[in-house]
Amino acid sequence: MPNGDERATMLDALLRGEPKSWILGGLRYGAEGRAAAIPVGDAFRRRYLAQRTFRWPVVGPLIERAAALWRLPASLRYFRGMEQRLATARAPAATAPARIDAAIMPPPLGDTLEIVAPSHLPRAREKSRIAPDVPTSSLSRQARYALFEDAFYDSSIVSAKQRVYLPYLDRRLAASLPFLDLGCGRGEFLRILRGEHIASVGVDINPVPLAALRADGFDVQVQDLIAFLGADTRMYAGAASLQVVEHLDAERIERMLALVAPRLVPGAVLIVETPNPLSPFALAQFHTDPTHIAPIPPERMRFFVEAAGFERSRTLFQARVPAGQFFGPDPKAYYMDYAIIAFRSAA
Repeated sequence: MPNGDERATMLDALLRGEPKSWILGGLRYGAEGRAAAIPVGDAFRRRYLAQRTFRWPVVGPLIERAAALWRLPASLRYFRGMEQRLATARAPAATAPARIDAAIMPPPLGDTLEIVAPSHLPRAREKSRIAPDVPTSSLSRQARYALFEDAFYDSSIVSAKQRVYLPYLDRRLAASLPFLDLGCGRGEFLRILRGEHIASVGVDINPVPLAALRADGFDVQVQDLIAFLGADTRMYAGAASLQVVEHLDAERIERMLALVAPRLVPGAVLIVETPNPLSPFALAQFHTDPTHIAPIPPERMRFFVEAAGFERSRTLFQARVPAGQFFGPDPKAYYMDYAIIAFRSAA
């Protein structure tokens, strides 16, 4: 067993690059090792004796060089085999960067890129029940926007994703008070609420989609949101403003929130949904809608909601971007919309 000084000497020899067979052989064939008679294999004994031979004066280095030349072919075969094994081991990992590169790098591009696609108008006209011979320019501004919505916003998709908000509604409050939908548009959320047996009131400035809702028995008001909230005195079990605030400037957003807060009973939920500017995919689509003003960062929207007197706020990211898109490591980048969900304080 080496003492402290011997251990330090051996460690220093290892750091200098001395072969392990030379260091261990010195222990085995020293006085203490011979007395212990520790058995060793023939291969180890040969390596130790070779190291002793290499240390003979004058001829030792010559013998070491000759031995190295004799071992050279075997050494080359060994290292080539190691290189092949390492290349095989690295092969699965090497395909991963290639897959990532394919996801984030564009395909080979020409000088131009021309895309020919079917017209948006025929299907939108069919949905809006506008005859093909009616010029679009002859429609009112509200009717043109309704036509735009039918071209770019699929009601079935909107309804499917809005159902995510149902668990946040207080059914006890909704049993005695209506729910307020600010900017109800074509009424997807109003229809969801009706399916859950929750009474509701909808408000929107565009009379075109509200006509169909009114014909189906919904309580809807054609009015500016700020004007409606300034005049209305009813109390509500909750309120939603889905895909609306991006159409308003900051002053009107804060004014809307300040006016809706006293219209909600304590504990009532407020849901404010808007496109997610943290998603490059959503941001690229944002100005497709000509009535959009500016995207709103989630933390700014949450501050507005809390400043209006709401508490227990949380940010719900939803509506996954299409599969196969790569936008980096931030999970928030993979959702097209977010909603601030908060509750009316008791104060």
